[in-house]
Amino acid sequence: MDYSPALRFAGGSKAATLALTMVDLANGKVHWIQTGLDGGSSGIDEHTLSAGAKEWQNDFNEPSYDGPCPPAKSTHRYRLTLYAFNAPVDLSSAKTPKNAVAMLAAAATGHADVVAIYTAY
Repeated sequence: MDYSPALRFAGGSKAATLALTMVDLANGKVHWIQTGLDGGSSGIDEHTLSAGAKEWQNDFNEPSYDGPCPPAKSTHRYRLTLYAFNAPVDLSSAKTPKNAVAMLAAAATGHADVVAIYTAY
């Protein structure tokens, strides 16, 4: 099962709203886009969509989280990015998930990244 991870945000935020993305750095596939997180949030729980949040279409044609899935016996790196915004961001005009991620990056007032490594056996 693909359950989105629990994540904790440190440092506090003065943002109005936050967004999360997860992108496979080996092939650029977008696994997750979530917007509308409360700007004062200190994190999210596993497999939970926070009140007011929305998940958008990923590169697997699903508006949800799709976990790491590198080919057998290979390792991929996945970048999770937390974006901060002064106002809500509407991605309804995004033509593709990659376009949506680019729109988030362009509109953000700040961001933080972490890279997770996943090996399939």
